[in-house]
Amino acid sequence: MLLIPSKLNKLNLKLINNIIIYCFIILLFSSSLFAQNKTSISFADQFYQRGEYYRAVSEYNRYLFFEAKNSSDSGYCFLKIAKSYYKGEDYNNGIFFIESTIANFSIDANLTNDLNNCLGLNYLKLGFHKSAIICFKQNNNNPKSNLLIGVSNLYLFNWRESIDKFKSLSGSANSKISFASEELSLIAKEGMNFKTKSPALAGVLSGILPGSGYAYTRNYQTALSSFLINTLLLGTTYELHRNDLKFAGGTTFLLAFGWYVGNIYGSVNSAIRYNNSKRKKIIDDSLAEYEYLWID
Repeated sequence: MLLIPSKLNKLNLKLINNIIIYCFIILLFSSSLFAQNKTSISFADQFYQRGEYYRAVSEYNRYLFFEAKNSSDSGYCFLKIAKSYYKGEDYNNGIFFIESTIANFSIDANLTNDLNNCLGLNYLKLGFHKSAIICFKQNNNNPKSNLLIGVSNLYLFNWRESIDKFKSLSGSANSKISFASEELSLIAKEGMNFKTKSPALAGVLSGILPGSGYAYTRNYQTALSSFLINTLLLGTTYELHRNDLKFAGGTTFLLAFGWYVGNIYGSVNSAIRYNNSKRKKIIDDSLAEYEYLWID
């Protein structure tokens, strides 16, 4: 009678031992899988930190489609991919990715706002400033979005709108945003007071002496070529009429007149381009130190 309980005890111990071993194996496997997932996302983060954004995008995509377990994992990858495209200066693919993500995935409001800011930044870099403002206005209550609306207006040379927007942020709870808004307001005032080249004066100068309007806007190579071409065409027209070659003279006169008018029109545009490029350079140089605020 005593043998039966003894055998039962041995069987129970063996069963308990087996259960413990199985639990240990499962725990070990789970830990290994967790460590692998953690290593995988860390690998993508390392590429991002080193500035290897193309590789970072590939690794984030791989983690997103094969290893992401929940919306938090997916959201992290979505935002990192968007930032990688922007920092890698691949703005067109950045726009396509963000617009596709917002349209096709159910994501929370905070992530949507962050992605809209990234989308606006891509449009801003491509020169589509009005499209950028539309993106930033999707989150009109966010200080960073409002700061970026002000920046977009800088590029549109809407100085007053920029100043008003920056002033509204000067008392922001975010000290970095508050400081940047005050500095950017000064940039807007500098742009407003920027001494421009007069397009009208450039046109008048080229009307008096072909090419001189280009020289006024410091476009010396075009000024020289405009002067030489206009001089040659006018000289040829004069010589043909002098030798009573009326048809040939009339043809070259039409060409000379076209070049003369084009020289005036081109000088006006040259002054406009000069002003815009100088203003844009002031803005670009001034904004460089605040880049970390838009895409941290």
